[in-house]
Amino acid sequence: MKNLMKTFDFYRDEKCSVWTRSKFSIEAETYEEAVQKVLFMEDNCDYDEVDSQFEVLYETMDALTPDVNEDKSTIEVFSSDTNQVIFKNAL
Repeated sequence: MKNLMKTFDFYRDEKCSVWTRSKFSIEAETYEEAVQKVLFMEDNCDYDEVDSQFEVLYETMDALTPDVNEDKSTIEVFSSDTNQVIFKNAL
């Protein structure tokens, strides 16, 4: 007799905190001048002038809980068929 069970697909989204790293080079006549350029870029949130190598530091990943996320959910489970939320861990 054949198995009459159906298969249903789901997906789980989880909000996490994770560090990232951007490596870049600065051209300057002295180290102090290079540091000043970096501080200026950081103050202005402007790293457009540098070619960055970006990586995610997965080993630093931590799950977040609703209490540190303005009481909003940090885990949600969805039906793949309907994209409907079937679970939230919000307070």
